[in-house]
Amino acid sequence: MSEPGRDDAPALNERANAWLAQGRPEAAIADYERALALLPRHPVLLANLAAALGRAGRPEAALQACEEALRAAPDHDAARLNRGIALLDLGRLDEARQAFAELVAARPDHAEAHWRLAWCLLLAGDFEPGWREFEWRWRRALPPGRLRAEPRWTGAEALDGRRLLLHAEQGLGDTLQFCRYAALAAARGAEVVLQVQPPLLPLLQDLAGAAEVIGLDREPERPVDLQCPLLSLPLAFGTGLATIPAPRAYLAADAARVAAWAARLGPKRAPRVGLVWSGSAANTGDATRSIALATLLAALPSGIECHSLQMDAREGDLETLRGHSELACYGAELRDFGATAALMMQMDAIVAVDTALAHLAAALGRPTQLLLAALPDWRWMLGRGDSPWYPTLRLQRQLSAGRWEEPLAALRRTLATL
Repeated sequence: MSEPGRDDAPALNERANAWLAQGRPEAAIADYERALALLPRHPVLLANLAAALGRAGRPEAALQACEEALRAAPDHDAARLNRGIALLDLGRLDEARQAFAELVAARPDHAEAHWRLAWCLLLAGDFEPGWREFEWRWRRALPPGRLRAEPRWTGAEALDGRRLLLHAEQGLGDTLQFCRYAALAAARGAEVVLQVQPPLLPLLQDLAGAAEVIGLDREPERPVDLQCPLLSLPLAFGTGLATIPAPRAYLAADAARVAAWAARLGPKRAPRVGLVWSGSAANTGDATRSIALATLLAALPSGIECHSLQMDAREGDLETLRGHSELACYGAELRDFGATAALMMQMDAIVAVDTALAHLAAALGRPTQLLLAALPDWRWMLGRGDSPWYPTLRLQRQLSAGRWEEPLAALRRTLATL
């Protein structure tokens, strides 16, 4: 068999791209490195390698690959973008923000750079420019949802007597966080139609401010005059840190379901703590946000009564569940968010990783402890132990990437006071 030559590098690059698209960054890294052995210091290969290294949780190596690519081609867009991503992954927020801002200045139409800049701005609590940059999400290669044909409400148009469609565009947690704006729109005179993911329908039917609540699989009964995606509402309302609409609770569980759970659980013998330790494995950031059930249980203090708030458990947690019969599990009984909300009302505290159920607990006004990765989602910002979005939420943050020891120790101390 002949030795691989320079002509094999493009094929290796294409195969590596396919590995990365399939969520297999380590396989992609191996092929990018083989291609670079044939074409050393090639900026495209180095930029692609950086993207794979970042996906594999190796930001230092990703940054080095970008720096090498930029020495060969100082204006290489992908290398400049991936350098900013690596800096952000390393927690070097100011440098990442500068990197994205420089790329935006050089390439004003670079949607991905604008969107990454938005993340930096919102993480820093710099909301005014952050919300504007966040609108570039619709021009990315993978926009978050479907843009509708009706005229867009930007906050400037009068709402008195007009039908306004507010529609979900991203995940369940995003919908739970930003549906709060329905009440503000109604206060301006709008007849609000809220369009959300079907699993949220039982919970949101009586949301304050919403005249009609429908699923994403349906259209409004009557035509609407204006529409606005849910995550564009902070921009439309000019939301700043001091003006976040943050009532203690803006969601409520169905009273009959709450009563049924109260009867089911019976008299309280110890403080009840609801647990959420993992989210969807399909989420690209799941490896950094979810935690093994065994690790969480080992950190909890004695003298509390634990209840699983998750409908499903992962294969790796099933053995732990079998060994902890004292952890109450309800499985398919938590068939919708309404059922989960009612069970949450029986809890004295809720412990969750960054999933939609954390938003649900906090929106219900339940005392909630949120376990966060060192680099969290933009909405949690940096360096805070609280959230301006949710008064009853407390943030337990990793001090360094991948290390849960410190936040779990803080969690243990907090729960011991129950």
